[in-house]
Amino acid sequence: MSATPRGWYIVLNSLPAATNAPLPWKRPPSVPGGCELRLDLWQGPLPITLPAEMGPAIVTDRGGKLDPFRERSRHRDELCRHCKGWLDVDPETDEPAPEDLPWILSKHLKEDDRAAITAAVAEAQSQGALAAKVVFPAQTSLKRRIEILEEAQRSPFPCVAFALSDHNHADRLWAREMGQPWGYAMADQDKLPMKGMLTLSELQNRYRWCEDSAPQNRYLIIGKDVRHSLSPDFHNQLFFEQGLQQRFYPWSTDDPLEDFNGASKLDVSGYAITAPYKSLVTDFGQGVTDSCGTFTAWNTLARINEDWRGTSTDGAGAVELLRSHLKPGVKVVILGRGGAAQSVATEFSEYGAEVVLLCRPGRDVEGNSSGPASFQIHRESDDPDLIETAEVLINATGTDPINATDWPWDLDRFRGKIALEMDYSRGTTAFEKFLRDGKGISVWSGHHFFAAQAVHQAKFFGSQTLDLNEAIALVDQCLQRRNKCNYPS
Repeated sequence: MSATPRGWYIVLNSLPAATNAPLPWKRPPSVPGGCELRLDLWQGPLPITLPAEMGPAIVTDRGGKLDPFRERSRHRDELCRHCKGWLDVDPETDEPAPEDLPWILSKHLKEDDRAAITAAVAEAQSQGALAAKVVFPAQTSLKRRIEILEEAQRSPFPCVAFALSDHNHADRLWAREMGQPWGYAMADQDKLPMKGMLTLSELQNRYRWCEDSAPQNRYLIIGKDVRHSLSPDFHNQLFFEQGLQQRFYPWSTDDPLEDFNGASKLDVSGYAITAPYKSLVTDFGQGVTDSCGTFTAWNTLARINEDWRGTSTDGAGAVELLRSHLKPGVKVVILGRGGAAQSVATEFSEYGAEVVLLCRPGRDVEGNSSGPASFQIHRESDDPDLIETAEVLINATGTDPINATDWPWDLDRFRGKIALEMDYSRGTTAFEKFLRDGKGISVWSGHHFFAAQAVHQAKFFGSQTLDLNEAIALVDQCLQRRNKCNYPS
């Protein structure tokens, strides 16, 4: 056993009741480490012995000081002796470690303290701990999180430092990539009261974790809530299959401009951008092509020859799916008038399609495009017959008749033969079900659309070209793994 924990430690709050029962989970060889026993969260009788296949253990019992008889702490200490592991001790809440047991000093901050890591390391050294752990509050900004990782990386004394989060865990991956000796994850079937925790299968399948060293290139998807985004699954699988030392991470934020600035310390090579921030990044660099300047929103930023170049792959993805229908004069109606809808309209109009963006009653219809591409924006209330005359119908609203109380469109009036759902965040939508199952119309799903636009996005992220069918098959594989292994939480 090493002097300090190494690898990914699976946080446990229960074990099989039977003494010789196998563990209900299996550690992938690519994710070495051990387990942390959270006795303060334990369900069922506290363990006396531990399965051998569990590996090295950290034993934690938050709040042991509240037990006036010290029964909990004595049990904690005996269990640690039995498994020859380490105690995790927060001096504010836990009983001190006995002299014969190796231990980690833990600090849990309610608000940021820029001296916290230095102070924790000094205290750990003076008290005889083998390592220090500092947990920062959930509201810690991305820029500050990276500063924390850099400070822990510079420490000559073993130190783990990270921030809590309801939606983000990317910095826990970065911590391990930057040399922190251990990190925390959970078994696939567990639902611990710890938000943002990675699972074993997520590490193995979503992030293709196989070593602790930093990848050569990092990519992020940034949006309001991208915890469940398919982009990390898709691009990391593609990087893995093509032997590229790259990794893709999600980052949810309420302050995208600050976090774009903060992420610069990570030397990020590219971004995928999703709602509601696509329109914010068009000032970040030049378009990949001259026509990109006509887009009101970008979903892709890539560093090309040290310059940031942007584009939207939404239009190219929609073209990929509907190319056989894009003939001069074909009537295309797009529900919604946001940046993604306008990107698709711009691409379609270049094929000679007659494109109309249909927005909700009362919405602004100013801003019809001009230049190399043209389309019209109408209110549904001003021209209720548009859907009936459409040959192609596209939903770019991010909602549907079930999820939006103000949904104004009567899908039963659509007489065309092909439709496209652009929202891939909610699985099969009511838009898809109604048109496909209720009317027998061919519908490209949101997951098909994700695959089609991701084909084009991957080119800017250093991947080799793959065709649409390969991309759809790859998305299906990612979804099957998610369903089987119960991630992301």
